[in-house]
Amino acid sequence: MTWSQRLCCSQEVFSRSSDHHDLTMIHRIEDGDCSDRRISVDVFVIYYVFFIVTMKWLTPENTLHVQILWNYMQLHQTISPVDVIILPWNSDVSYMPYVINLYHQWFAPHIICSGKGSPYMGKSYTESEAEHYAGILINWWVPQDSIVLEDQATSTGENMRFSYEICEKNQRNNILIIQKPFFERRLFATAYHETSSTWRKAQHIIISSMPCTIDEYDTINTLPLDWIQSLVWDIHRIKVCTDQWWIAPQVIPDDVQKAYLTLVQLWYDQLLMKGYPVW
Repeated sequence: MTWSQRLCCSQEVFSRSSDHHDLTMIHRIEDGDCSDRRISVDVFVIYYVFFIVTMKWLTPENTLHVQILWNYMQLHQTISPVDVIILPWNSDVSYMPYVINLYHQWFAPHIICSGKGSPYMGKSYTESEAEHYAGILINWWVPQDSIVLEDQATSTGENMRFSYEICEKNQRNNILIIQKPFFERRLFATAYHETSSTWRKAQHIIISSMPCTIDEYDTINTLPLDWIQSLVWDIHRIKVCTDQWWIAPQVIPDDVQKAYLTLVQLWYDQLLMKGYPVW
């Protein structure tokens, strides 16, 4: 049996507790004889966990600039109990314990998992992004009847639009949207643009993320690539999408622009939008 065959018999979802930072692995072994495969999978997991825990992207050269972008991208809104939590898909699942803790603390009776498909999920995944999120929630004792699937969205704009259609249909007007820490501003700008005519009917909308520092996030994120590349990419998207009126316009301060361009010069330009100027 090849390594690929052995690995296909298991799906691993990694998340880290926001309180204790202890890595948790959820195994869902498919039906069949997996006795010999389980040993190989566990060996692979040990090496994978070691890689994730020891890999660091922050350096003395980039930390100051990353911190400036990080601060700009966060909104620091105060959370309160709501009618529903919306989870737009993200390949980083490190903030899922934050979501689960809020649910079990009665912040919301329902969670909408939104997303159709993602290239980051890999060929072994036959489920939608929404179903993948739902599986994590169920494994952490969130009842299935508290989870709502929105499995048609293929972009952040559609995540927001389709999820709010569900909220509107079910008269859920107080909403908490949760994503990774440095996605807050782009999520806010996209939500208010894509649903400008209907979103404002909601009584209360909060954008939130797992509370953590850049050093903590550098350790606990589960993105399949250098997260600083993703951060720089999000700044570029805000700039391009503001210029094109694809999102609610965002003012980018001079210090944020300078930090962004410095990181681009340090080769953090691998994910920039093709066909558009760097700035």
